Amino acid sequence: MPGGHSSARASLLAPCAAAQAHFATVYEFSGGAAPAGLTAANGVLYGTAGSPDCGTVFELQPPGPGGGQWTQTVLYTFTGENGDACGPNGLTAGPNGILYGASIGGGFTHDGTVFELLPPTSPSASWTETVLHSFTGGAGGTPFGNAIIGGQGEIYGASSDGTYGCGNVFELRPPAAPGGEWTETVLYSFQGGEDGSTPYSPVTTAGDGSIYGTTFGTMIIGAGSGPGPYGVGTVFELKPPVSPGGIWTKTVLQQFGDGNDCGPNSPLIPRREHLRHDLSGRRRLGVRDATASRDGRPLDYYRSPPVHQRSAA
Repeated sequence: MPGGHSSARASLLAPCAAAQAHFATVYEFSGGAAPAGLTAANGVLYGTAGSPDCGTVFELQPPGPGGGQWTQTVLYTFTGENGDACGPNGLTAGPNGILYGASIGGGFTHDGTVFELLPPTSPSASWTETVLHSFTGGAGGTPFGNAIIGGQGEIYGASSDGTYGCGNVFELRPPAAPGGEWTETVLYSFQGGEDGSTPYSPVTTAGDGSIYGTTFGTMIIGAGSGPGPYGVGTVFELKPPVSPGGIWTKTVLQQFGDGNDCGPNSPLIPRREHLRHDLSGRRRLGVRDATASRDGRPLDYYRSPPVHQRSAA
């Protein structure tokens, strides 16, 4: 049941707070809503739910100073018709109150979309959804996780399709003029094996333009019951090209074994206190994946040394 104001805030801060912080239920969904991908903006929580039908976007308003319950409001209901999105994966809060997201289905060929939701211009108006890009399958399609906003208005994400059928990382560039088409570019296609496969989680961007993420599987023969993404997985880094139009360079920072630590499927969280230099003078980036370990403990990974490096084809 929803908690009071103080306990609700503790639950929101617990993943990044000290060990003594509390977890508290701030809102309890019903009817198989399956919420996912919460994001916060101006004290309000926004997220997506996979039910009913093609899913919804909702907001959760916190209680007032006197305490009480959080209030849920459905902002938009997807239809999956006429190119609309279906099956949203979560949201990212962008500038000016705009919400961005990706869906695994919908679009004109039902291969997924990237969409935006514009806030209402008046208290009585509704949120306005626009599909920014419809995937067509093949080298790109069926995106997993949130759509992440870059520093120049570009959008990054990961999908299950790709040149080799093992997933990819993509970029969407905004149009030069309002109303134009967004331009999709596949930055990297996973090749399976040591290279990793099936990037289920959203990617994370860094200040230098690098992209970090995880793959759930490695497509190794003999893992599980045969070839396939059976929960070995990797942590990877994508470095941008030196000059525009060049090739992105992909490095596997961590490969998981077939023991307790395997199958990462959540976004990586940069940890500021783990930016440090080792004895060789190379900077090390610590990142945390809260679901990489089956025993529930977060794991830290450092980029020293790389396990496997490969440039985009």
